Amino acid sequence: MKALIVEKDLSIDIKDIPEPKIKPFEAKCKILACGICGTDKKILHGVPFTRAPEVPYPLVLGHETVGEVIETGQHVTKFKKGDIVTCPFNLTPEGYHSAWGGFAEYGTVFDGSAAGYTGQDYRHALYLSHKQRVMPDWIDVKQVPMFTIMRETLGAFKRFGFDSDESIVVFGLGPIGLSFISFLSVKGLKPIIAVDIVDEKVVQAKELGADYGFNANDPDLTKKILDICPNGVNHVLDAAGIPELWNSMLPLLGENSQLAAFGIPSKPEGVIKWDLLNYWNFKLNFFQMSQAPDEGWAHNQVLALVKGGVVNLDSYISGYFPFEEIVPVLKRFLNNEFKLKTIITF
Repeated sequence: MKALIVEKDLSIDIKDIPEPKIKPFEAKCKILACGICGTDKKILHGVPFTRAPEVPYPLVLGHETVGEVIETGQHVTKFKKGDIVTCPFNLTPEGYHSAWGGFAEYGTVFDGSAAGYTGQDYRHALYLSHKQRVMPDWIDVKQVPMFTIMRETLGAFKRFGFDSDESIVVFGLGPIGLSFISFLSVKGLKPIIAVDIVDEKVVQAKELGADYGFNANDPDLTKKILDICPNGVNHVLDAAGIPELWNSMLPLLGENSQLAAFGIPSKPEGVIKWDLLNYWNFKLNFFQMSQAPDEGWAHNQVLALVKGGVVNLDSYISGYFPFEEIVPVLKRFLNNEFKLKTIITF
């Protein structure tokens, strides 16, 4: 099958690799689409994740997938041929490491509900199976990668403990940040203040439910936010995964407030300048990696919001590109040419 390979020298290319062979509790899927993620950018730049001293190259990239089941193992009951399924992966591609391996023509899903599975090899697949759910036929298949991002966002929302009638500032209005804006609005947080360096994103955030919006380069940003919330805000959310921004956020925090940091940072350290705080106490809540059970918990809730028209997935998507064009599209992505979610189709 064709797959996108990232080499040790960080070059990228489409190569032929063996198709996955399913085990008795797995189903094989034809991958239909896969989104490009900010963590993909870190891998493409050679940035190690916080818990890993180095990225294992060469690897197959991609994890925001949707696929169609084309074959099932003998013990599979959760999936049937023709099902559209979220998050098929290539966890052990022959000859390569895996960054979940979604930019490939085929992948597998695991039936965690099937009885009788044993062995160490299944432990990680069983954990990830919480992500792997059958989608209804009314949803636009090519938009499903964005749906999986919204599950991830809502799962993080739960971990951060955001609640109604609390104030919040969201820094970074990419697909994740805008997803948070939507859920914060539905939950009833107020005021919601959106901040980004791109004015168009700020406008979109206000359309999705933000009460106020500012450009991050505004020299009076802190004053303008504290004019709205004189005692500071309950939450400041870094939705861009940039610890370098945290110190600019500290003066916005109220007493017993929270700095919520979402995403894998660009470097494994950061310095907090405590003297920038206006109050004594605050909590730093660092959320680097989505938890698969949380995404399973969020699945039906996001589905209901999409079906009810509260969430329009297309609002968070920059565009769709065929897999044959993935190499130049990734280079454009690394140059920050796409403001929102970019999806590769097969």
